[in-house]
This record gives sequence, C-alpha cells and structure tokens, in this order.
Amino acid sequence: MSDDEFAAIIGAADQQMAQQLARAQACLDLFEKDCGRRANTVLDIRVWADAQVPENLRFRILRRVRTAQLCVTSFSPTLAGRVRTLCRL
Repeated sequence: MSDDEFAAIIGAADQQMAQQLARAQACLDLFEKDCGRRANTVLDIRVWADAQVPENLRFRILRRVRTAQLCVTSFSPTLAGRVRTLCRL
C-alpha cells in the first residue's frame, strides 16, 4: 500500500492533514538521523525536539518535506514509496 492510499484510508485526503502527516514523518526521520535509532514513544520525540533550536528544527522539517515532495513528483506514483526511501538516505 502506498502512502497516498494509506492517507486516503485514514481520511487524510484534506491537504492540511496531508501536510501534517508529511511534517510528522519528517520529524520522525530527523529524530532517527540525529539519535541513530527510531523513537519508541512520543516522549522520545518531545525530549529531542525540546533540545533543538525551534527555528532550526522548523527549517529542517520543512526542508525535508520539500525534498520528499520534489522526489515524489519527479517520478511516477508507482515508484513513490521507493523514491521516498531513497530520498531519506
């Protein structure tokens, strides 16, 4: 199942909800990159985010979202999941 199909299933067809999901995924990706592990709880993310400079964290999240959008729109929808994975590396 693609990310877009999953978003449609959970009712994220709304553009605002899609943007929130993209920012949340970017936040998870940045946590994993910075900490070298996946977050186990929301508290892990919260503690990590509290230690960041808010403007820098906002910039990093938006940059990652824009990069993911560019990567996905550069390829066909069938390759979107694979491209997102490659863009995260």
